[in-house]
Amino acid sequence: HTASEAAQVLDYAIARQPEFQDRFGVRFVYPTDEWYLVTERAVPPMDAYDGQALMENGLGMVRHFLDDWTAVEDEIGSWLAGKASSAEAVNWPYKQLTLVTATLFAPTLMQAAARFSELVHVQTEVTAVPNTRLGESITVAGLLLAEDVIAYLQIAGFGDLVIFPRVMFDHPDIISLDDLTPQDVANRLDRPIALADTMGDVWDVLTGDSRVIFKPEGA
Repeated sequence: HTASEAAQVLDYAIARQPEFQDRFGVRFVYPTDEWYLVTERAVPPMDAYDGQALMENGLGMVRHFLDDWTAVEDEIGSWLAGKASSAEAVNWPYKQLTLVTATLFAPTLMQAAARFSELVHVQTEVTAVPNTRLGESITVAGLLLAEDVIAYLQIAGFGDLVIFPRVMFDHPDIISLDDLTPQDVANRLDRPIALADTMGDVWDVLTGDSRVIFKPEGA
Protein backbone atom coordinates (compact mmCIF):
# COMPACT_ATOMS: atom_id res chain seq x y z
CA HIS A 1 0.00 0.00 0.00
CA THR A 2 1.02 3.58 -0.52
CA ALA A 3 1.53 5.80 2.52
CA SER A 4 -1.75 7.57 1.73
CA GLU A 5 -3.69 4.30 1.51
CA ALA A 6 -2.09 3.03 4.70
CA ALA A 7 -3.01 6.24 6.52
CA GLN A 8 -6.67 5.83 5.52
CA VAL A 9 -6.77 2.25 6.76
CA LEU A 10 -5.02 3.17 9.99
CA ASP A 11 -7.28 6.15 10.67
CA TYR A 12 -10.40 4.07 10.04
CA ALA A 13 -9.32 1.17 12.26
CA ILE A 14 -8.26 3.40 15.14
CA ALA A 15 -11.50 5.37 14.91
CA ARG A 16 -13.54 2.17 15.34
CA GLN A 17 -11.62 0.88 18.36
CA PRO A 18 -13.49 2.92 21.04
CA GLU A 19 -16.80 1.52 19.77
CA PHE A 20 -15.52 -2.05 19.91
CA GLN A 21 -13.98 -1.41 23.32
CA ASP A 22 -17.42 -0.43 24.62
CA ARG A 23 -19.19 -3.38 22.97
CA PHE A 24 -16.68 -6.20 23.53
CA GLY A 25 -14.30 -4.98 26.21
CA VAL A 26 -11.36 -5.10 23.76
CA ARG A 27 -10.39 -3.04 20.75
CA PHE A 28 -11.15 -6.02 18.48
CA VAL A 29 -9.45 -4.54 15.37
CA TYR A 30 -5.67 -4.18 15.63
CA PRO A 31 -3.68 -2.65 12.77
CA THR A 32 -0.49 -4.59 12.17
CA ASP A 33 2.92 -2.94 12.41
CA GLU A 34 3.17 -2.45 8.64
CA TRP A 35 0.54 0.29 8.65
CA TYR A 36 2.51 2.31 11.20
CA LEU A 37 5.86 1.80 9.46
CA VAL A 38 4.55 2.72 6.01
CA THR A 39 2.99 5.92 7.37
CA GLU A 40 6.03 6.61 9.60
CA ARG A 41 3.81 6.84 12.65
CA ALA A 42 4.83 5.73 16.13
CA VAL A 43 3.75 2.18 16.92
CA PRO A 44 1.40 1.95 19.91
CA PRO A 45 2.42 0.65 23.35
CA MET A 46 2.04 -3.07 23.98
CA ASP A 47 -1.12 -2.66 26.07
CA ALA A 48 -2.91 -1.39 22.95
CA TYR A 49 -3.20 -5.05 21.89
CA ASP A 50 -5.25 -6.03 24.95
CA GLY A 51 -2.99 -8.93 25.78
CA GLN A 52 -3.79 -10.69 22.51
CA ALA A 53 -1.11 -13.24 21.57
CA LEU A 54 -0.96 -12.16 17.93
CA MET A 55 2.69 -11.23 17.50
CA GLU A 56 3.27 -13.92 14.86
CA ASN A 57 0.65 -12.14 12.74
CA GLY A 58 2.66 -8.93 12.80
CA LEU A 59 0.95 -7.32 15.78
CA GLY A 60 3.31 -5.68 18.24
CA MET A 61 6.57 -7.09 16.90
CA VAL A 62 8.04 -3.62 16.39
CA ARG A 63 6.87 -2.44 19.81
CA HIS A 64 8.42 -5.56 21.35
CA PHE A 65 11.68 -4.79 19.52
CA LEU A 66 11.70 -1.16 20.72
CA ASP A 67 10.86 -2.05 24.32
CA ASP A 68 13.56 -4.73 24.31
CA TRP A 69 16.08 -2.27 22.91
CA THR A 70 15.32 0.23 25.68
CA ALA A 71 16.04 -2.45 28.27
CA VAL A 72 19.16 -3.71 26.48
CA GLU A 73 20.54 -0.20 26.08
CA ASP A 74 20.31 0.18 29.86
CA GLU A 75 21.89 -3.25 30.33
CA ILE A 76 24.83 -2.34 28.10
CA GLY A 77 25.30 0.92 29.98
CA SER A 78 25.38 -0.92 33.31
CA TRP A 79 27.75 -3.55 31.92
CA LEU A 80 30.13 -0.91 30.64
CA ALA A 81 29.95 1.00 33.92
CA GLY A 82 31.09 -2.15 35.70
CA LYS A 83 34.16 -2.48 33.49
CA ALA A 84 37.43 -0.88 34.49
CA SER A 85 38.16 -0.07 30.82
CA SER A 86 36.02 1.33 28.05
CA ALA A 87 34.10 -0.80 25.55
CA GLU A 88 36.69 0.17 22.96
CA ALA A 89 39.29 -1.81 24.90
CA VAL A 90 37.13 -4.92 25.22
CA ASN A 91 38.35 -7.79 23.06
CA TRP A 92 35.10 -8.49 21.23
CA PRO A 93 35.01 -11.69 19.13
CA TYR A 94 33.72 -9.74 16.10
CA LYS A 95 34.77 -6.34 14.77
CA GLN A 96 32.09 -5.73 12.16
CA LEU A 97 28.47 -6.89 12.33
CA THR A 98 26.07 -6.94 9.40
CA LEU A 99 22.39 -7.03 10.36
CA VAL A 100 20.16 -8.32 7.59
CA THR A 101 16.53 -7.28 7.30
CA ALA A 102 13.89 -6.48 4.70
CA THR A 103 13.16 -2.97 3.50
CA LEU A 104 10.14 -2.20 5.72
CA PHE A 105 11.89 -2.60 9.08
CA ALA A 106 15.28 -1.27 7.96
CA PRO A 107 14.87 2.36 9.13
CA THR A 108 13.88 1.23 12.64
CA LEU A 109 16.74 -1.25 12.84
CA MET A 110 19.24 1.29 11.52
CA GLN A 111 18.50 3.66 14.39
CA ALA A 112 19.06 0.94 16.98
CA ALA A 113 22.17 -0.37 15.20
CA ALA A 114 23.76 3.09 15.10
CA ARG A 115 23.29 3.52 18.84
CA PHE A 116 24.49 -0.04 19.52
CA SER A 117 27.65 0.64 17.50
CA GLU A 118 28.24 3.85 19.42
CA LEU A 119 27.89 2.10 22.77
CA VAL A 120 30.03 -0.97 22.17
CA HIS A 121 32.48 0.41 19.58
CA VAL A 122 31.82 -2.39 17.11
CA GLN A 123 30.90 -1.41 13.57
CA THR A 124 27.28 -2.43 13.17
CA GLU A 125 25.65 -1.91 9.80
CA VAL A 126 22.21 -2.78 8.44
CA THR A 127 21.68 -4.29 5.01
CA ALA A 128 18.12 -3.93 3.71
CA VAL A 129 17.51 -6.69 1.19
CA PRO A 130 14.78 -6.28 -1.46
CA ASN A 131 12.63 -9.31 -2.17
CA THR A 132 13.55 -10.05 -5.77
CA ARG A 133 11.89 -13.48 -5.96
CA LEU A 134 8.43 -12.55 -4.68
CA GLY A 135 8.57 -8.91 -5.76
CA GLU A 136 9.83 -5.73 -4.13
CA SER A 137 6.35 -4.88 -2.84
CA ILE A 138 6.91 -7.74 -0.37
CA THR A 139 8.83 -5.89 2.32
CA VAL A 140 8.77 -8.08 5.45
CA ALA A 141 11.72 -10.14 6.69
CA GLY A 142 9.72 -13.33 7.19
CA LEU A 143 9.23 -13.63 3.43
CA LEU A 144 12.84 -13.10 2.40
CA LEU A 145 14.41 -16.02 0.58
CA ALA A 146 17.88 -17.09 1.62
CA GLU A 147 19.13 -17.24 -1.97
CA ASP A 148 18.10 -13.61 -2.48
CA VAL A 149 19.92 -12.54 0.68
CA ILE A 150 23.07 -14.47 -0.22
CA ALA A 151 23.17 -12.96 -3.72
CA TYR A 152 22.60 -9.45 -2.37
CA LEU A 153 25.28 -9.75 0.31
CA GLN A 154 27.83 -11.09 -2.18
CA ILE A 155 27.45 -7.84 -4.11
CA ALA A 156 26.95 -5.41 -1.22
CA GLY A 157 29.57 -6.92 1.06
CA PHE A 158 29.28 -7.94 4.70
CA GLY A 159 31.13 -7.99 8.02
CA ASP A 160 32.88 -10.79 9.86
CA LEU A 161 29.55 -11.89 11.35
CA VAL A 162 26.19 -11.71 9.58
CA ILE A 163 23.05 -11.64 11.73
CA PHE A 164 19.85 -12.80 10.06
CA PRO A 165 16.27 -12.26 11.27
CA ARG A 166 15.25 -15.48 12.98
CA VAL A 167 11.82 -15.27 11.34
CA MET A 168 13.43 -16.05 7.96
CA PHE A 169 13.97 -19.61 9.16
CA ASP A 170 10.60 -20.36 10.77
CA HIS A 171 9.13 -22.44 7.93
CA PRO A 172 9.37 -24.88 9.96
CA ASP A 173 12.36 -26.92 11.17
CA ILE A 174 14.68 -23.91 10.93
CA ILE A 175 14.71 -23.62 7.14
CA SER A 176 14.08 -20.68 4.84
CA LEU A 177 11.25 -20.47 2.34
CA ASP A 178 13.63 -21.81 -0.30
CA ASP A 179 14.75 -24.74 1.88
CA LEU A 180 18.14 -23.52 3.08
CA THR A 181 19.24 -23.96 6.69
CA PRO A 182 21.31 -21.39 8.61
CA GLN A 183 24.23 -23.80 8.28
CA ASP A 184 23.77 -23.82 4.48
CA VAL A 185 23.89 -20.02 4.47
CA ALA A 186 27.03 -19.91 6.63
CA ASN A 187 28.70 -22.36 4.26
CA ARG A 188 27.67 -20.37 1.19
CA LEU A 189 28.89 -17.06 2.62
CA ASP A 190 31.94 -18.70 4.22
CA ARG A 191 31.20 -16.57 7.26
CA PRO A 192 29.65 -17.19 10.68
CA ILE A 193 26.00 -16.24 10.86
CA ALA A 194 23.65 -15.80 13.79
CA LEU A 195 19.88 -15.52 14.18
CA ALA A 196 18.22 -12.74 16.12
CA ASP A 197 14.79 -11.28 16.86
CA THR A 198 15.91 -8.32 18.95
CA MET A 199 18.93 -6.19 19.81
CA GLY A 200 19.11 -8.25 22.99
CA ASP A 201 19.91 -11.21 20.75
CA VAL A 202 22.58 -9.15 18.99
CA TRP A 203 24.09 -8.26 22.36
CA ASP A 204 24.11 -11.96 23.29
CA VAL A 205 26.00 -12.72 20.09
CA LEU A 206 28.65 -10.14 20.93
CA THR A 207 29.08 -11.34 24.52
CA GLY A 208 29.20 -15.01 23.52
CA ASP A 209 25.86 -15.93 25.12
CA SER A 210 23.98 -16.73 21.91
CA ARG A 211 23.21 -20.36 21.08
CA VAL A 212 22.15 -19.68 17.48
CA ILE A 213 25.50 -19.09 15.81
CA PHE A 214 26.45 -21.19 12.79
CA LYS A 215 30.06 -21.32 11.61
CA PRO A 216 31.10 -22.50 8.14
CA GLU A 217 31.88 -26.18 8.09
CA GLY A 218 35.61 -26.68 8.48
CA ALA A 219 36.14 -23.26 10.06
